[in-house]
Amino acid sequence: MPVSRVRVTEHTRRAPRLLRDGSHEPGPKPTIAPDWIAATGTDTVDIANMEHRDLPKDWQ
Repeated sequence: MPVSRVRVTEHTRRAPRLLRDGSHEPGPKPTIAPDWIAATGTDTVDIANMEHRDLPKDWQ
């Protein structure tokens, strides 16, 4: 999927959870990506407040 289409899809998906400060309601999800876990020290990722390109591999 082209990047522009991914951004539109992500924006549409997150729009109902937009908060006044510009962030979104947290959407914590577990990850099994070892590089993510090593870099962040946690196996949880807030998918609602991350750009697609920054998500761990198992959530991209």
